[in-house]
Amino acid sequence: MNINFEEIIKGLTQAMQGHLSAGVDEVKTYATRFTERRQKRLTEIARLYADKIITADQMREELEDEGRLLEAQLIAIHAIAKAAAQKAANAAINFLTDYFIQWIKPF
Repeated sequence: MNINFEEIIKGLTQAMQGHLSAGVDEVKTYATRFTERRQKRLTEIARLYADKIITADQMREELEDEGRLLEAQLIAIHAIAKAAAQKAANAAINFLTDYFIQWIKPF
């Protein structure tokens, strides 16, 4: 029995594709929700400052907090993407394992 590399490539692609696509969708959803919330919050901070409800120092503190939130959210997005990549890698390994187990069974 010969190893069919085209079949392997196709199988690997199919095994990984679902996990990677799901990861992209999850990152998009997460990023969209985050940016919508941040946009509302930044608009509110700007309004509070424009209406002289908060001082420039208070606005600066709020913006620094927003910067820290952005950093945390980017770390979360990185973790989501990394998890999707790990799931895709695991699917590829499982495919290869199953493929070669079937390949060596006749022996």
